[in-house]
Amino acid sequence: MKKYGTEELGKLATTTPVNNNIADMDIVTLIKKAQASRNYHMNKWISDVIKGFKAKRDLKAAKEALHGMSDRELRDIGLTRGEIDQAVEGNVAAAPVKTEGFWARIARRFIEAQQARAAYIQLSAMNARELADIGLTRSEIEAAVTGKLQLRANDNLVEAAHLNGHRKAS
Repeated sequence: MKKYGTEELGKLATTTPVNNNIADMDIVTLIKKAQASRNYHMNKWISDVIKGFKAKRDLKAAKEALHGMSDRELRDIGLTRGEIDQAVEGNVAAAPVKTEGFWARIARRFIEAQQARAAYIQLSAMNARELADIGLTRSEIEAAVTGKLQLRANDNLVEAAHLNGHRKAS
């Protein structure tokens, strides 16, 4: 297909007889309409691509935020880790929020207190060496049972080097 420039189109327009019929359009008007249509469709396509990238970026940020939450926080909003992708993408209807009744809450707290008491008794029965093996001291038992145990500044997060591995006890 041969392409014509403005100069060639001008020469072509002067050599052909001009029809004064209103239904006929001149070449310049057709070119302007074609350019306007092309610009419109290109702008629409580019804006659609940009919107798609932004939507994917927003979905990714929402997924990362939900994956950064603890299991308890997810449970509070009615999700599990396996449902995050589906919930963010909108593939699954949100589960209705379940409210816990008064007696169910009392029963749950009673069971939690009994479990904490059993754990406290079991940890208290251990000697200092057994507690050290699991990374506790006697003064940290209550904090470990209640879940309020925090890392200390001197906690080693790496395994100690075995400096006397060549010596054997006899």
